Amino acid sequence: MADVRLSSYERVPYMQSSFGIPPLPRVITYTVQSGDTLSSIAARFRLSIDALRWSNPDIEHNPDDIYPGQVLRIPPLNGIVVDVKEGDTIERLAKRYNVPPEVIRDYAPNRLRPPYTLTPGMVLVIPGGSKQQNLPPPRPYPGYMYMWPARGVITQGYHSRHRAIDIGTIYGAYVYAARAGRVRTVRWDDTGYGNMIIIDHGGGWNTLYAHLKGPLVKPGQYVRQGDVIARAGGTGRATGPHVHFEIRKGRVRYNPLDFLPPSP
Repeated sequence: MADVRLSSYERVPYMQSSFGIPPLPRVITYTVQSGDTLSSIAARFRLSIDALRWSNPDIEHNPDDIYPGQVLRIPPLNGIVVDVKEGDTIERLAKRYNVPPEVIRDYAPNRLRPPYTLTPGMVLVIPGGSKQQNLPPPRPYPGYMYMWPARGVITQGYHSRHRAIDIGTIYGAYVYAARAGRVRTVRWDDTGYGNMIIIDHGGGWNTLYAHLKGPLVKPGQYVRQGDVIARAGGTGRATGPHVHFEIRKGRVRYNPLDFLPPSP
């Protein structure tokens, strides 16, 4: 695998592919530079953020935690670069990463030949492969108007300088509407929230969900309690993947723990 810097990226030749975009001819490595973000690296190499984080286990669950000098594997197309482990087979890898077995077998750069025996330590590309990142949804409790918006642990509680709670969870996990209502706001916020959603529950009550990987709803859409509205991320001013959650009435932000069930 070659070590490529941004300045040399344009000189790397392409090869044609039947999987969509023309990929680089091989898996390469890239050394993170000052000012890089995972999204900027992904855009430069015409990849999704998921393709990068899934191909680099060290950043899979905390993709915002990259640093200058860190070496990342760059897949040749959207999918996953995997290290074959003891017991792996084409069929098991295909099932694990949600693709048909022939996608792995027939991808020419993998250089696989019948009987397609895999050896631990081999590096394979899974074109179009993906990992499921969903946790069981929180459940509503009788007698509580709100439910937890995500499964996880509280990484920061409510206090005078943080009138919200932060729920640490895995990157890409589903985020749920804590209460039924109409989506009022879906946008990027430059003050630190990053990708955020606000749901209007009527009577002046709103919930806010921030640092999202991306929204899955639109302004004006009605959502029921427990509907999926986004995936967790680390956008804006965030350390690690989590959901910043606020309960508001008018301009007053209340402690969500006063309204939520005992546990998610």
